[in-house]
Amino acid sequence: MNFINPTSIRRIARGAGLVAVLATFACDDTTGPNDVVGSYEATSFVTTTGGVDRNELASGGFIDLVLDSDGTTSGDFHLAAFGGNPAVDEDLSGTWTLTGSTVRINLDGDLFLEDVDLHADDDRLTIDDTFSGTRIRVTLTRD
Repeated sequence: MNFINPTSIRRIARGAGLVAVLATFACDDTTGPNDVVGSYEATSFVTTTGGVDRNELASGGFIDLVLDSDGTTSGDFHLAAFGGNPAVDEDLSGTWTLTGSTVRINLDGDLFLEDVDLHADDDRLTIDDTFSGTRIRVTLTRD
C-alpha cells in the first residue's frame, strides 16, 4: 500500500485551495444570460463631435431596450433632429447574445447599436465607441 506523506498532502491542499480561489475569481467575471435579461432605459446618452458634447437625453432623445430571456430584443430608439439632420426613430426588435460580460444585439433595422459591444456591469449596459468621427457614450440602466 502506498502512503502519501503529510508534506505532500499539505502541498496538494494548498494547491487545491489556490485552484478554488482562482476558480471563484474566474466565475466572478462571467455573466450569465439571466444576469442581463430585463428592461433598460438610457440614463446617459452623450455624443461628441468636433470636441462638442451633446446630451441626447436633454435634447429629447431616448433608448428603451428590452432583452428577453428567449434571446429577442424589443424597444424604441429616438434621436432628436439636430443641425439639419432629421430625427431618427427606430424599433429595437431583433436578437441578442452574451459572451462573457459583453452583449451584442442584431436588430431588424440599421442602427449603431448593432455595431457596438454593450458591456454588462451590475444593472447597467454601457457603450463607449466612435463612428464617423462621433464618439457615443451610453449608459442603459435596468428598471
